[in-house]
Amino acid sequence: MGATLITTAGTIIAVSITAAGAAWRFYYERNTERRRINIALLAEIHRLLHDVIPRHWGWWESRRPPDDEKLPLIPFTTPIYDVHAKNIGYLNEDIVANAASFYGYIKFLNSLQASKDEYEKLGDLSGFSNTYESALETAFEVYKDEFQKTWTIVGIGCGKRCILELIKKRNAA
Repeated sequence: MGATLITTAGTIIAVSITAAGAAWRFYYERNTERRRINIALLAEIHRLLHDVIPRHWGWWESRRPPDDEKLPLIPFTTPIYDVHAKNIGYLNEDIVANAASFYGYIKFLNSLQASKDEYEKLGDLSGFSNTYESALETAFEVYKDEFQKTWTIVGIGCGKRCILELIKKRNAA
């Protein structure tokens, strides 16, 4: 009876350790995935706010003669968001509302671009131009600083030196 008890206890301990290890691994992998989704979406937002929108806005302002208003517009792409929109709940609480709002505004800009033909049919390309330029300015001004703290924490847009400092801090912790 003693051997059976020891074998049973050993089995229970082994199963408990295996279950605890599986639970830890699940938790770790889920946390890693969540962190990666956060960083990927933040990087895409940074790309749009610091590279794409300002350059596009500058281009739009510079091509003011009426003939230039007929140039085609290329929609803003959001490939990371498009894939991970279903995972919006994985975003950190401090950025989820701003991220949802920002991506909603990007979708609005794309819809506004698509409406350009309707403005042209009405003979009001200058009205479109003014509306579009104002929308680009709003997108940039409203959101340009909303993610700055989080970008700094994860090392987005701060350059190689900043990233090396972040790695040192994480390793020291």
